[in-house]
Amino acid sequence: MHTQMLSFEDSAIRNAGFSGDVGEKEAEEMNGEEQIVAWVGIDWADEAHQVWENNVGTGGRQNYAVKHSGESLQEWLIELRNRYGGKRVAVV
Repeated sequence: MHTQMLSFEDSAIRNAGFSGDVGEKEAEEMNGEEQIVAWVGIDWADEAHQVWENNVGTGGRQNYAVKHSGESLQEWLIELRNRYGGKRVAVV
């Protein structure tokens, strides 16, 4: 049993910079950066992965499954890239 807890510095989880979470200075710095156009949540499974997709610009949401195979995942990533024009998509 592993009893040691990770500190925040050890974690790969970081604040994604929601506009309400940043100060004025940080918001100015972010203006020059490419903004996230979609948030994608994935529930990994053995046979198929459930995907929840939220389009930031339109507020549209969709839920669908992607088959658990290398080919299906690659095809899905290409579709996702094309759907959002190669812009930043955050997977959470």
